[in-house]
Amino acid sequence: MGHSIQALHASHDYLITQEKSGIVKLWSLQESHYQMTNSIETYGGFCKSLVVKPNLIVPQEKSLDIVHLRNMEKTRTLYTEVDSLGCIMCITQVVINNKDYILGAYESGDIFLWSLEAAKLVSRSKLDEYPTTITFDSSKGTGIAASVKDFLQIFDINANTLEITLGNRITIPNQGVNIVKIREDSRIFVVGCWDNCIRYFNWKNFRCLAVLNEHTEPITDIKFSPYPVKQWDSNIMAAGSQDGVISLWNLYS
Repeated sequence: MGHSIQALHASHDYLITQEKSGIVKLWSLQESHYQMTNSIETYGGFCKSLVVKPNLIVPQEKSLDIVHLRNMEKTRTLYTEVDSLGCIMCITQVVINNKDYILGAYESGDIFLWSLEAAKLVSRSKLDEYPTTITFDSSKGTGIAASVKDFLQIFDINANTLEITLGNRITIPNQGVNIVKIREDSRIFVVGCWDNCIRYFNWKNFRCLAVLNEHTEPITDIKFSPYPVKQWDSNIMAAGSQDGVISLWNLYS
C-alpha cells in the first residue's frame, strides 16, 4: 500500500493512506481486497492528515488543502499569510458553538485557527517551543500542546472571541513527546513519550495517575476504541511504538 505510512483513515468502504513522502492514496473496497482509486501529492514531512467528514485536511509547504474524501479533489485552501514559519508539525479539529475549526501548529511555535466552513484564518498565538503534537477538548474549550521539551502546554480558546491564550505548564520527567490524546469522556489524557513510556493524567487536575512502561522504543501513536471490545467487555486504548509492538490497555475500569 506504500512506503513509510504515517497516517491511516478507514471507513466501512474506503481506506486512505498518507506516506511520509507526501503521497496520499484513496483505496476502495472491491469484494475481498482494496484497490487504489486515486492519489494526490502533498508536502510530506511530519504532519499527519486529518479527516473532518466529508473533508480530508492535508499539509502543503505553506498551507493546508481541504480535499473531498470521495474524489480527492481540492475544494479550498487554508493560508497563514505569514512567512518564515517552517514546516507545519500537527493539526487537530476544534468544535466551537457547533462549528468546525482547524488548529495547526508550525515549527516556529506559531499556532493558527481557521474556520473550516469559511476557509478563513480567525485567530493565532505562539507557543514557547515548536510543537510535536497538539490536541483539543471541545467540551472544555481547552487543549494541550507538547514538544521536544519536558513540559506540556495547556491553552484555551475563547468560544466568543476565538482568542487563543496560553495557560499552565505541566512538567514531565522526560524530554520529548510524540503524541497526546484526550479520552472521549474528558476524564483523562494520555501522553506518548520519547523515553518509551505512556503517562496518563487526570484531565481535571493534571495529576499523573500512572506510568506504563511496556515498550522499548518511543511511543508513536495512541488510539482509544470508540466501542467496547468483546474480549474484554470494555473500551480499550491501543499504543504503537517504534519497537514495532502494539500494546492494548484497559484504562476504563
